[in-house]
Amino acid sequence: AAAAAAAAVLAQTTRRASPRGAPLAVPEAPEPRLVVHHEQDEVPDVPVCVRVFFNGAGHTTKGVPACSDEWGGLDNLIRGVCPQLHDMQEIAGEGNNATLAQICDPGNGARAYTAEGTRVFSLMDVPDGERLYLTPQGVHFVYPFFDIGNEIFPDVTSPIPGKPIKLTQLSQSPRVFQIDNFITDEEIDAILEHNSNLVKRSEVGFSGWKDNTRTSSTSWDFNSWAARRVRRRAFDLTNLDFDNEMADALQVLR
Repeated sequence: AAAAAAAAVLAQTTRRASPRGAPLAVPEAPEPRLVVHHEQDEVPDVPVCVRVFFNGAGHTTKGVPACSDEWGGLDNLIRGVCPQLHDMQEIAGEGNNATLAQICDPGNGARAYTAEGTRVFSLMDVPDGERLYLTPQGVHFVYPFFDIGNEIFPDVTSPIPGKPIKLTQLSQSPRVFQIDNFITDEEIDAILEHNSNLVKRSEVGFSGWKDNTRTSSTSWDFNSWAARRVRRRAFDLTNLDFDNEMADALQVLR
């Protein structure tokens, strides 16, 4: 999660920071959108049909068709369709039906998402023809890859009013996305100011020695208000529940 935040900071730090000594006000954080979810066992009066894919699958896979009137709720759909996906069978091991049922059980953490990374809680919340992506127990959501240049607008509150966060697909293997509108100029200024006197010669390896082949300077920012916001936003973007023990500091390089 921190990698997305670090990349966004480094990509934009060529701009000039605020004048030295000028106070930087802490802007208010954007209000998250209030989302009301239906219950998982609710189904629409008019059936909706979706196509279900394994987590992160691209447009070349066919997926499994499923309609709301067949399953009587999202959890039943996940339990029923998940074992049909070839990737799930590979994870569980050939012929291991007990493990397959376990990793495909919503009670154990199996989930459904849209291509934009929105977690689906009910079939009432998806339009007809939607693509759903299933993540088995213990696996995190991965944005699907379609074509180079394809744009995804994730369901994450942007810090920049009027400019949604945007992912542009750059490479399939490795899977690389360009992130736009992820960080504000005010956050960049605050991070640079907070770390201006904290950067020190970058070290090499876990032992912490210095080498002439690495000439940069580094600071690790856990505590500035801007770093805290950016780290949380990175978790939101990657569909992870924020956990400070999992969160690396924001790395600032010079």
